[in-house]
Amino acid sequence: MQDNNNWCKHAATVTPLIDTKRRLTPLSKYPEDLDFTKTIGGTTYVVKSHFNPNANESILRTVLRLMDNDTDI
Repeated sequence: MQDNNNWCKHAATVTPLIDTKRRLTPLSKYPEDLDFTKTIGGTTYVVKSHFNPNANESILRTVLRLMDNDTDI
């Protein structure tokens, strides 16, 4: 994985492995639009996301670390 300080430069060079014809979502260190609602049966779930702008680790790096460690969440 790239050095955390070079994530933006690395993200600009990444190309998809398979062309799905979908609009690409730009990779960002702090996603802005991850809040959503989902209704299952008669229950509506509201998910709100919060990111620390002073964090040293991006959301992608956090997820990859959790996967590498087989973290059960």
